[in-house]
Amino acid sequence: MEDEPRSCVWTFTGLYNVDMGGHDEVDLGEGFFLSKSTPSLLSVRSRVDLSGMQFDEMGALRCFLIHRKPLPPIRGPERDKKINHFQNGLMALQVLKPLRTFGIIFQASEVGNDRLNLERGCARPPIDPGEWAGIRSFDTEFIAQVPAIIERIMRVMGGTAAEPKNAINLLQLGLEHFHPVLKGLLCVMGLEAALDGKGRNDFRKRLCECLGESTHVFPDWNSPSYQPPAYTVGRIAVDLYILRNTIAHGINLREAAQDKKTPVDLLKKVQVVQNSPSRAYCLFLSEAAIYLLCAVIRKKVLA
Repeated sequence: MEDEPRSCVWTFTGLYNVDMGGHDEVDLGEGFFLSKSTPSLLSVRSRVDLSGMQFDEMGALRCFLIHRKPLPPIRGPERDKKINHFQNGLMALQVLKPLRTFGIIFQASEVGNDRLNLERGCARPPIDPGEWAGIRSFDTEFIAQVPAIIERIMRVMGGTAAEPKNAINLLQLGLEHFHPVLKGLLCVMGLEAALDGKGRNDFRKRLCECLGESTHVFPDWNSPSYQPPAYTVGRIAVDLYILRNTIAHGINLREAAQDKKTPVDLLKKVQVVQNSPSRAYCLFLSEAAIYLLCAVIRKKVLA
């Protein structure tokens, strides 16, 4: 009996601020690779399915993350599974250093030279990586680490334990959320899923044990041009928990400063990057929560 005919299916999205070191393609393993923009990838664009701004924006993209896999030519459940599989692969890049994404995930089959037949477009919110992460490109130093992280993420997401999968999923949802403070809530929830802490003091204890009390909250990605803010894990751990409680229970952010146990002024002004505008402390904490969850996922969830 002859094998069932199969079609090569591409699942992909656009990425910003990626430096592939001059290569046209970079293999990431597990069927994933990075590619510069090509006529094949742009052939899926349609002014019917995309807004004029999206159409032009996609045409200006310089890098795509792609998963390519032979699948049966008739669309079935495997296609939908590959969308989820692709999102898991995308998170391997995000846990190393969050980066901006186009948002829409395309799925298409090969039909000839420089041509793909669009089967589906899955609209996800474009990811905002945060001010600190956005300063540095996702360069070859990070790209070299991606294959090992993809393998470990696939192992976790294919397992039965809910908590580590929840930590990764909450990071994805946090990165995709448009509201900066709710990003922080989702990422602190992800930290709780990964660390299994009970209450503010236990949360602080477990976070410090995992990452180190004196570890800088903002990774040292941008030296020597920009030094990371002086805030450490031990300094802000309880503040993160207060932020989470304040949002989750619908409390006015101003009232956190009157907390009887650990008052926190969530609206005081702090600065992330030298000479940049100051921001409310709650926004600072929300961005910090993203980087801390990335670090905990790398160190604990994917260990």
